[in-house]
Amino acid sequence: NVTTGTFSGYIKLTYFIIDKNCVIDAGRDTSICKGASTIIKATTNGTFKGWMPTTGLQDSASLSNAITPANTVSYVATSIFTRSNLINNGDFESGNIGFESEYTYSPTAIYYGYYTIGKNPQPYGSSWARSFTDHTTGTGNMMIMDGSEVLGVDIYRTTVRVHPGDNYIFSLWIRNVKNDLINPAQLRFYINGQAFGSINLPQNEGNWMYYYTLWTSNVDQDITISIKNQNTQPTGNDFAIDDLVFADYITKTDTVTINVNPLPSVQAVRPIKICSGDSAILSVTGALSYVWSNSLGTNPTVRVTPTSNTTYFVTGT
Repeated sequence: NVTTGTFSGYIKLTYFIIDKNCVIDAGRDTSICKGASTIIKATTNGTFKGWMPTTGLQDSASLSNAITPANTVSYVATSIFTRSNLINNGDFESGNIGFESEYTYSPTAIYYGYYTIGKNPQPYGSSWARSFTDHTTGTGNMMIMDGSEVLGVDIYRTTVRVHPGDNYIFSLWIRNVKNDLINPAQLRFYINGQAFGSINLPQNEGNWMYYYTLWTSNVDQDITISIKNQNTQPTGNDFAIDDLVFADYITKTDTVTINVNPLPSVQAVRPIKICSGDSAILSVTGALSYVWSNSLGTNPTVRVTPTSNTTYFVTGT
């Protein structure tokens, strides 16, 4: 309840629950010596968004990175967790329904500007299509396309309802269908005709590839999501998509700290002269932990009883 002057009213706060345990783990804090390297590795059951800061990382979007920090540093791992998918039949398991396309549908063979819904591309282009299964289960459907020579055509289009201030993720899986993997698709994604993401399928990439992009709604409205292909090459340019998602989301973070310690300055005792059969105490300082040669253990102080002239080594970390 909010009261300002003579006005009294209510503010409605809406919370939504993600129907799974949201896990993001940046790993355990660790300590290394200056100049040494280590690996930071995150685990998550959501969509990994990336690491911050990006300084010193080979790929901030990758779950795992090898780093050699000069000083103590903390990295924050962020993951995205979605609610229900707003796209109807995004996995195409219900067949050729729930979306529109300006490509021509064919239940048998496909040609330039044609598409089908099937379990394996190979039967729809026996002389040029690769054989593989869908991304969802390995036994379900996918949308399979032979790229059009006409630019600006919607290969896929659907409408969903969005709400002001909500954050949304759009994602899909895409795979090259052409058996020689040449001239792959160049997809562009639009909301109400405005571009909001793109992916160029890499040359010679034959596996399912994941893509996502984020978007925030400003108003309460129905929006049209569409996909176009910028590649109009008649040779190659054959592809499949699966598991399309448009959903509101939250983010969770976790932090890992890498403590960088100065190199230890290990100081051992000077050479000791003893009589045969006598013992001597060897001691060392300057590090946090030690490993002695000759199976003497890890204590900073050890007792030895050599039978001849002996050199002992100690490593400090």
